[in-house]
Amino acid sequence: MTDLDKILAIVTKHYKEWEQNPTRMENGYQYESTFASMTQEMEKEMLEVSLGEIPTSRNDKKKLSQDLETLTYPAPRSLL
Repeated sequence: MTDLDKILAIVTKHYKEWEQNPTRMENGYQYESTFASMTQEMEKEMLEVSLGEIPTSRNDKKKLSQDLETLTYPAPRSLL
């Protein structure tokens, strides 16, 4: 399952739950507040999916930062 599939599943799940919530249609304030809380929960889960697995070991984090330091960049183009 790709990240896009996971995110689509999250959006679908939260939207369907929000849509079936009877309190959302009581008044305009409830509609907006339930929608806002639903999107906040959805955004949090989407961010977790997009980050992927975060290393739990300190050494893994150090290896990652060392790999980033060894990256090479192309030489800058001269301005004419």
